[in-house]
Amino acid sequence: MSLEKIETTLTNTKSELERLTTHFTEQSNALSSKIDSFLNTVKVEKEQLKKKREQREELSQKKSNLENELASLNSQIEELERQIKDLEKSIQNKKENIQNLEMELDKLRRQKIELKSQLASLQTNLENTNKELETTERELAMEEKRHEEEIGTLKRQAEELKEKNNLMEKQFKAIKYLLSINYIQVPAYSIVQTLKQPGVNNYKILESTARIDPNVVKETIEDLANLEIISYDRSTGEIKILKELDV
Repeated sequence: MSLEKIETTLTNTKSELERLTTHFTEQSNALSSKIDSFLNTVKVEKEQLKKKREQREELSQKKSNLENELASLNSQIEELERQIKDLEKSIQNKKENIQNLEMELDKLRRQKIELKSQLASLQTNLENTNKELETTERELAMEEKRHEEEIGTLKRQAEELKEKNNLMEKQFKAIKYLLSINYIQVPAYSIVQTLKQPGVNNYKILESTARIDPNVVKETIEDLANLEIISYDRSTGEIKILKELDV
């Protein structure tokens, strides 16, 4: 082979090596870019998962607080309604007493007309009776007014409590509705709802059916099993619901 052919071959070989080096560098840079993009995506998904877990805990706490406050308000309403009934009964008794006293007064007045001959001896008794009646009427009027004011206050308080109760019930229904349409993602609730579907009775089927990150599915299944809400056979993957998880 002549020297000229050898130089030509070397030149061609060098050019090919440079082309391959450039191509390898471009492929390496593209691969590095894809790896960086994938790592960023994983980081974002982990942050979103953390936020969803925090949101789940916050909603669970709010639900518990609302349920406790609702029970307390119901108890207060029942007590106020009982007090109102007792006061209304007391007022009715006082009114009946007034009617009895008025009947007694009429009787004495009739006796006054019929027993004019005994007017001197009966006059003192009649005056005393009238004074007692007036005192009783004033006292009953004052007591009735006080009771009416107390009833008014209790009714206003009961109405305020009922309004709070209605507001809390609406909030509770709103959270329940948001859970039912999956607007709020609570993995435990979503997984139990998925397990209710026909044919979803083992871990592999659940993992492919539930629209949740597999790591979250695994962690949540372990939590539910520890809480004895489900039974989970780790060797076979079989899962059974032991308790309903209704909101």
